[in-house]
Amino acid sequence: MNAEMEKSDDLLRIELACKSFGKMEAIDRCSLKVTKGTITALIGPNGAGKTTTIRMLSALIAPSSGEASVAGFQ
Repeated sequence: MNAEMEKSDDLLRIELACKSFGKMEAIDRCSLKVTKGTITALIGPNGAGKTTTIRMLSALIAPSSGEASVAGFQ
């Protein structure tokens, strides 16, 4: 575990994550930080990448580049 993440109050963190499916780029340099004790919603129109982002955070798919972590675990 990264020492910086261990000391942080960040519960969820995505840093410059990209995800491509063939030629289609679903996520392009997404960055997000959610700290402990906050309520957050991920909203947007159809096709905005909400499901892909959740799948990256839940480790169902890996980002093509960048990092995603939950409670310090990547």
